[in-house]
Amino acid sequence: MCNSRQIIKGNGNAAFLLQYVPSYWKAAEVIMIPKPGQSATEITSYRPISLLPALSKLFEKLLLKTLKPILDEKQIVTHQFGFRNNHSTIEQVYRVTKLIEKTLEEKHV
Repeated sequence: MCNSRQIIKGNGNAAFLLQYVPSYWKAAEVIMIPKPGQSATEITSYRPISLLPALSKLFEKLLLKTLKPILDEKQIVTHQFGFRNNHSTIEQVYRVTKLIEKTLEEKHV
C-alpha cells in the first residue's frame, strides 16, 4: 500500500522523467491584497498575489534541491547571481562594470 509521500514522489519523478508538468500544477489562484492607505474603490489600490498548488511548490523545491548541486558543481550557470548561495547582485554589478571598462579600453572610446 502506498503512502502519500510515495505518491508525491512518484508524481514528481514522473513529471521529471516525462518532462511534463500537469496543467493543474501551473494554474494559480490570484487573490488581490489591498495596499495600505489606498482607496478600496481603485483597481490600482490592490496587489495581485498568485497562489500555486502545494504540489507544484513542493515539486519545484525538490527539483531545485536535485539540480542545484549539479549546476554548482559543473558550473553550468555562471552569470546567474540572484537566488544562488554566496552570490549577490553586487557581484553582478561588479562583473558588468569590469566588462564595460574592458570594452572601453579595447576600443579606446
